[in-house]
Amino acid sequence: MTRDEVASETINTTRLPAGIWAQLRGAAFGLRQSLDTVGAFIWPLVAVGLMIAWSNDFRAVFWVAVIPAMASVALLGVGVREPARETGLKRANPLRRDNLRQLDRAYWWVACGSPRFVCGD
Repeated sequence: MTRDEVASETINTTRLPAGIWAQLRGAAFGLRQSLDTVGAFIWPLVAVGLMIAWSNDFRAVFWVAVIPAMASVALLGVGVREPARETGLKRANPLRRDNLRQLDRAYWWVACGSPRFVCGD
């Protein structure tokens, strides 16, 4: 489950009047985007500051980075709940020949052509 799905699931499970959903969904997405941007800007600066303060001790800086990583994993373990599955439904594999035939030539060009560029790296 991606973090966008987690944020969407969190918004969808709160108990609010139906007319507020669109406003909250947009606000939640904006909040998530802004926090992501702030974190992407601030935490590398913190890492550089720690590298300067600790005389390029990479191991110590990476151990400091473990703290928010473990907090994130703990939050996922406590806060994210899987929705109940319906037991009567039969699951089918979506990758069948008739479904693959529906994909047009542009898809196959990208799917088969893009690995060639990756091999050069």
